Amino acid sequence: MNLLEEYQNQQKWREWNSCLVNIPIHESDSVLDLGCSVGSVSDLLSDETSKVTGFDINEQFIEFCERNKKGNQTYICEDIQNIDFHNLDNFSGVWSSFTLSYLPNPASTLKAIYEHIDFGGWISLIDISCFISGNMSPTSKFYEQVKGFEQSSHESGNYDFDFGSKIHRLLSQAGFHIIFENSQVSDRELNFDGPASRDILRNWEARLARLNGLKREFGENYSRVAKDILSNLKSENHTKNKNLIQVVARKI
Repeated sequence: MNLLEEYQNQQKWREWNSCLVNIPIHESDSVLDLGCSVGSVSDLLSDETSKVTGFDINEQFIEFCERNKKGNQTYICEDIQNIDFHNLDNFSGVWSSFTLSYLPNPASTLKAIYEHIDFGGWISLIDISCFISGNMSPTSKFYEQVKGFEQSSHESGNYDFDFGSKIHRLLSQAGFHIIFENSQVSDRELNFDGPASRDILRNWEARLARLNGLKREFGENYSRVAKDILSNLKSENHTKNKNLIQVVARKI
């Protein structure tokens, strides 16, 4: 399974419409989709707004979006850390899901967004907390080490596996006024109880196969770590609650 296929599969388990209803979207909005991936949310937003501009660093994703784009959509291959918001047309909405967790300094990006978004404009962020350790049984002999890896990854400026828990604070510090928060976003892959379906397990297998930092952390033991995670996902006792978080805020 390649990365494009993996991300396309994920869209089947995301309940984007239930997230969009929490946002004060207006038909006149011009929206930025930061980390647009395969464009699923851009498509939904373009049905309700005047213009959507999607950004992603992955050329394959942008090419896919370009082939399938609607008339009011624009796609740009760009690292969102490098976006000069000052040079963009006016925008009144920002959507970003599972993206700012990749940035070494998301606070700087949020501050730049706040400075340039229209007054009254909105921003919606969705991300996960305890991404890997939260899907392990605490009885796993590797559980504490995985939690430590997640923490050190953030501290070293790499991926933040616990970004979801920081969204509220970061938006507030950037100057935004929080208007909605849900720490229990429904998602059949990332926030569910009980055993995962076969398709979801296949996607988790693909995800674990590309987590190179975690592989380096555990070396020859990595296969055992991955087995522990997958075994827990298959278990009737699997629980994963208050893990996927959406926060919506406005510039007032």
